[in-house]
Amino acid sequence: FKNYADILIPKAISYSAGLLNYFFRGNFKITNASYDSTSVSMWIRNKTYINTSDPANSAIEPMGTGSLWVSYSYKDNQGNTVYGLSNPINVNNIPSVKDNAYLSVTFSLNTPIPSDASDVSFILIFKGVLGNESDAIAAKKLGYIGSTRIAYYHQPGGFGSGKNNSYIYSIDPDGQNIAQLTNDSDGYEGDFSPALSPDGTKLAFSAQKYGTEIRDIIVVSLTSPYAYPGNIIRIFDSTPSGGSQSYDESSPSWSPDGTEIAAKRWQGSSTDTEIIIFNVATGQWRQITSGSVVEWIGKLSWSPTGSKIVYSANTSESGTSRDDIFIINTDGSNRINLTGDNYADISPSWSPDGTQILFSSKRDGGSIYDLWIMDADGKNIRQITNYTQSIYSSAWSSDREQVVFSTGTWYSELYIMDIDGTWLYPLTNDGYTALNGSPSWGKK
Repeated sequence: FKNYADILIPKAISYSAGLLNYFFRGNFKITNASYDSTSVSMWIRNKTYINTSDPANSAIEPMGTGSLWVSYSYKDNQGNTVYGLSNPINVNNIPSVKDNAYLSVTFSLNTPIPSDASDVSFILIFKGVLGNESDAIAAKKLGYIGSTRIAYYHQPGGFGSGKNNSYIYSIDPDGQNIAQLTNDSDGYEGDFSPALSPDGTKLAFSAQKYGTEIRDIIVVSLTSPYAYPGNIIRIFDSTPSGGSQSYDESSPSWSPDGTEIAAKRWQGSSTDTEIIIFNVATGQWRQITSGSVVEWIGKLSWSPTGSKIVYSANTSESGTSRDDIFIINTDGSNRINLTGDNYADISPSWSPDGTQILFSSKRDGGSIYDLWIMDADGKNIRQITNYTQSIYSSAWSSDREQVVFSTGTWYSELYIMDIDGTWLYPLTNDGYTALNGSPSWGKK
């Protein structure tokens, strides 16, 4: 009997999992979600691919006549979890992500959500026709609810374009509300590497001084009534007081609580960089890399848990010069190479839930940097783009559903794409006459 059980039980579990995956295969693309005390609104598209292993080339199962609900929960001011259900909305059809359309819905909540509620979450539920199934059930938990924006640097004329300065801009994910956030009235001639704070109220970026070309980190308020540079909160410089040579700082990344900023630091023409962490309130800093390894650090990304930083660096630790992805604890301990192989890997970003890392790589053997994803421990690496131009920088959306990336070398544009490689659309449209790079996606 044991021998029979060893054979049959795993098969039964596998079959059961397959059935569950089939019956709950329905999927949605949800955008523009917002809520108040008595209602929740969103745009909905059907994203139920028949072939989930190749969504870019897969057909969509039609989602037809049925009803939609929203299940919601929150914690009240006593810490108790309260559950609720919206009134249903009857629908005849939910457009697919391959249609140039969406279903805009607003659900009335049966129980109002208090203004002091916390941990508010929503689950969209559909019951109705899905493919050949007449009474299917589909559900999806909503990610971040609220307005977002993307900060990026813009350099007219492209890379190597003489004295064309670069400035920080912001744009909504739908391509609207483009705004210039910095200018050259601050004594700096080039602004790069923007990083939106976790709460969306501040912006950190690297700025290059006129004449000396020394880079500092500048933090500005995005809620200030004053225009730039009147909204500067602090300029961060790690040059020791009385030092004979200045230090550069670049590639800022915020801690999850917004109290600290990690950056790379170097001196003059040195090819060795270190990671330092600034205290936002005081400007004081500490170094977390040891200096025992010569490495030219690229992009930094602070983990959502707050305990680690992932970064790319060019080192010769393996005997040859190569770009790899590393993680290190914020106290400087436990530095680990996640991509210790023969491929070039750059520009990492933590996913909002901390489980995955997005990065650019040539690991398909070609000369182009494409986008790849790996688990936070370096395992389960998979490719999500295959383009004819390199992707040098990218960022996750707050709900982990999409990524924004910059493609192009001398001239570049920003694009947004679903994390499965589908639903690609241009965000900027300068006709490849400028550099648009280093996107940072955050709250608005």
